[in-house]
Amino acid sequence: MENKSDMDFKYELNFAEIANSFHDAIFVASGDGIVLFINKAYTRITGIEPQEIVGKSVYNLEGTLFENSVTPKVIKSGKAVNSIGRSLKNKREMLVSGHPIFNEDGSLEYVVVNDREMQDLIRIETELKETREKLKDVSKDKFKRELELEHLRKKLLDDSQIIGASDQIAQVLMTVDQLKDTDVNVLITGETGVGKEVISNELFRKSTRNHRPYLKINCAAMPEALIESELFGHEKGAFTGANQRKIGLLELADGGTVLLDEIGELPLTLQSKFLRAIQQKEFMRIGGREAIRSDIRIIAATNRDLKKMSDEGLFRKDLYYRLNVVPINIEPLRKRLDDIKPLATYFLDRFNRKYGKFLKMSPDAFSLLKAYEWPGNVRELENVIERLVVVSASNSIDSNEIAKVVAIENIEDYRFEPSLKAELDKVEKAMLSKALEGGRTTYEAAKLLGINQSSVVRKMKKHQLKG
Repeated sequence: MENKSDMDFKYELNFAEIANSFHDAIFVASGDGIVLFINKAYTRITGIEPQEIVGKSVYNLEGTLFENSVTPKVIKSGKAVNSIGRSLKNKREMLVSGHPIFNEDGSLEYVVVNDREMQDLIRIETELKETREKLKDVSKDKFKRELELEHLRKKLLDDSQIIGASDQIAQVLMTVDQLKDTDVNVLITGETGVGKEVISNELFRKSTRNHRPYLKINCAAMPEALIESELFGHEKGAFTGANQRKIGLLELADGGTVLLDEIGELPLTLQSKFLRAIQQKEFMRIGGREAIRSDIRIIAATNRDLKKMSDEGLFRKDLYYRLNVVPINIEPLRKRLDDIKPLATYFLDRFNRKYGKFLKMSPDAFSLLKAYEWPGNVRELENVIERLVVVSASNSIDSNEIAKVVAIENIEDYRFEPSLKAELDKVEKAMLSKALEGGRTTYEAAKLLGINQSSVVRKMKKHQLKG
């Protein structure tokens, strides 16, 4: 077994080897200010040799070999001290940082000082400034877009808008929750207006990338001639009008999430390049020669049947399978009746606050909302509620007002949410109409129905029937 002195010697030897490998100067003093060690970098930076300083008190060396030593200040305060020191031997200035090391009883045992030459710091600062200027000149639009993305990200984190009570939405939310710790690609399908973007927002909000960029790209909104440049960027001079380098949207989203809305509209000619960006996580700008690395999570959304399109050769099969890792289908609103009331209530509250109103919705209004087909899905419902809040002159929204807004000519043609009174009234009106057929008098109708003539007259008035 090695004795303590052997272990101490090996420890000191290892410390010296490690310290001498540092680019910065290392200076170690005892708790009372005796210099114990300096590394090779200290001699290189200050010009001071070990034999000039080791074993001597820093109090005696101040003003002879260096100025503004931090060691006495650390000994006095017992805290870390930063300062600008100066070697009197070669006149060099340094950024000096001294740190106390205490033993088990709490008394100061060592002071360890790190010196960095000011010229190094000035060089690093100059290089950083030059880099910033280059980035500023090359990609001003990138920084602007990053600020916009950050604003959008914070808004999404604070404002989740998945509203619903149906089993289908509950299943969707369960799937979203299961994916929160993964980076798998997701394909969201459903009719226009069902809320595909809202589901994408929730996928992003719950993901581990929610502190990174979240970029939305509508493939149908970009002209085919420009979409490649928008997605992948281009180099200066790549084509006529390319006066400077353009950072593509996929590069801008590096580390984050991209929603590709209306992915079925992506030109077939670009799909192979986009597939590589997903598979290899790299692509090239138009006119570029170097591959750009970009780590992005893809969420795709479409109202089209991509499987059918791929079978017909209108969409690449390999891209379809790469996007369709986890499919999420959103049913149309007409098949999610349980979601209509909570959605309508949510929109009513939101637009009441927006327009400073206090409108309520009557039970028959909710019934008509559930009976209507909603071809425009949730987006149409939102627009209808906003219009009702804006134009309503009363404090309550009823079925008649809704019928006017959605252009329903005959409310009776719609299946209302059933109630005992409504069903009894319907049966009563039908029986009364039948009894009055063929020009029967109210007396004859009363005899057929087994009630008195005055009741028939009253009920005819109630149901607006003519004898």
